[in-house]
Amino acid sequence: MPNGSTLVIRNWEGTVVFGWLFQQRRMDHQQGYCCSIFRNESPRLSSSIILECEQIAFSVWGPNRVFTYINPSKLKSSNPGFCFKMAGYRIVGRSSERHFLLLAKEPR
Repeated sequence: MPNGSTLVIRNWEGTVVFGWLFQQRRMDHQQGYCCSIFRNESPRLSSSIILECEQIAFSVWGPNRVFTYINPSKLKSSNPGFCFKMAGYRIVGRSSERHFLLLAKEPR
């Protein structure tokens, strides 16, 4: 995980890992909690894991905007970021250098 406040969540079996990164100053000027790692090899729906991990971050750091970057070329999906979209995230842009999709969700 990069420098900043981090919160890494995993299940007992090791089939789910999720990492939040909170940096006050980011080079990409994004604000909020960034999902910097997510892997689900469990039978659980990825979108439900994302929502659960949001609540854990909010309980530790307080409510905030959440976002992530998706590299479509690394996915087999015809709908990159589908699990994040099902959790309420929207495509709000692309990274300037690598053209990753930027998905974000505003706090309620």
